[in-house]
Amino acid sequence: MIKKTNDSSTWRLIFPEYNDPFLNLALEDVLFQEISKNGFNCILRFWKVHPCCIIGRHQYLHQEINEDYCKKKRIPIIRRISGGGAVYLDLGCLNFSLIFNEWEIHSFSAEDSYSLILRPIIKALKALSFEVRFVSPNSLFYEGKKVSGSSQFRKGNVILHHGTLLLDSNLNELNKSLASKSKIHYEKSIKSVKVNTTNLFNDFYGNFKDDHLIKSIISTFENDYNFKFEEKPLQINEIEKANELVTKKYSSLNWTYHSRIFNIPR
Repeated sequence: MIKKTNDSSTWRLIFPEYNDPFLNLALEDVLFQEISKNGFNCILRFWKVHPCCIIGRHQYLHQEINEDYCKKKRIPIIRRISGGGAVYLDLGCLNFSLIFNEWEIHSFSAEDSYSLILRPIIKALKALSFEVRFVSPNSLFYEGKKVSGSSQFRKGNVILHHGTLLLDSNLNELNKSLASKSKIHYEKSIKSVKVNTTNLFNDFYGNFKDDHLIKSIISTFENDYNFKFEEKPLQINEIEKANELVTKKYSSLNWTYHSRIFNIPR
């Protein structure tokens, strides 16, 4: 179990509130920056977004995304602050974010930290009869196919760990959106690993609801770490700061294409 570096721990819980993908990625940034100022040692946030493609901080967009298809379908492409591979998200995917402040995670290797942080997620899924398994370095598989991927961003004593859970996503759109036609490879970029994916909520779980899974994850964290979450919705100042970041950063072509890092034309 991951231990905190101080004796007291206050955990904030945020439920899905907005579906705009730009705003949600900006909120990750804001909550990461502000966690040490708002009196919480950890934040657990659940969120869902309208269809979009999100690439890792160190990825070359043309190498990961079928831009023509995304433009045709009006699927926005956004770069996140964490590393890892490209993902397609829609309202059929439940995203979870954990932001840790002053926890003894830095003493673990990146791979070990993924395994430890995802342990309560796995336990919560198994409590609902989803026999998922951890696949190194950062994935969860169900019935031999990927249902979850995670990535991290670290700075100082703060760690952002966010992940996906494919519940009822449009896998056809996922495959088409992430089918890049580019043959170019840039040494500084991180190439996504292509694997088969599936949804957790198949026909057998037709009446299963997101709330069941969210409640299971919450109760597992509370039981394993012996605490109670404090639900605190997003604050006006957090939303305002996130909207500023959307304008200055997340909707910027320089950030999206990362042309300064790869030294390539947009």
